[in-house]
Amino acid sequence: MANSLPWMKFYPSDWLSDAGVRGCPLAARGLWIDMLCLMWASPQRGYLLHPSGTAVLDQELAGMVGETPGNVRRGLESLDRIGVLSRTDEGVAYNRRMVREESARVATRGRVVKHRSNADVTPLVTVQRSEVRDQRSEVRTKAPPKAVNAPEFDAFWEVYPRKTAKAEARKSWGKALAAAGGEFEAIVQGAKDYAASDIGRGETRFIAYPATWLNQERWADDRAAWATNSNGTPQLDHDGIAREVEARAAREAQG
Repeated sequence: MANSLPWMKFYPSDWLSDAGVRGCPLAARGLWIDMLCLMWASPQRGYLLHPSGTAVLDQELAGMVGETPGNVRRGLESLDRIGVLSRTDEGVAYNRRMVREESARVATRGRVVKHRSNADVTPLVTVQRSEVRDQRSEVRTKAPPKAVNAPEFDAFWEVYPRKTAKAEARKSWGKALAAAGGEFEAIVQGAKDYAASDIGRGETRFIAYPATWLNQERWADDRAAWATNSNGTPQLDHDGIAREVEARAAREAQG
């Protein structure tokens, strides 16, 4: 398998609003969701391959999804005709979005690994300390402290659309990473999606502070929540809600 990620990103709003998917018969949509799961578990994520790396033939797919070859053939014809399904020059079925996101995930992990390997090459500092008791000198080595999860946080900060209060965001990173089960790629991809959304590309005042975004686990939001109204204001202002809750708590504490 491509890696051990036990889950894949699935956005119900995208599934329900995709014109191509909605244009397919119900049976073809059911076939497609099974194919997406098989593509996720493929040794080359996004492509319909056997564990050995060979292409899954249409008649083999019928056995894998528990359907007759005729019904699978008709479902594939619908997916091919409408353009939901893509194929390589060799005829291997693949999902464009999954391939694109996997490529971005691998690139991000590569940058983090490179950053981490460079950071780990830290020269040791030799400190001389005199021992009066026995008039001997003892040489001790000590490596300077290193920020926890610095490469992963840097990958998040690089793509997040509002570069404000970095120190606060760094404090929130550890908690966010734990909430994501250690899968920092999910947080980074969420930040990328947020940056590309209506809110992320709109006025800075409507973009959540990085620390707030992390504390509220916003990478798991339905992407439809990041749309804006016709006047450019967020349809749901999470940051404003958070500020109001904090202000109310402060007033109650003082009163």
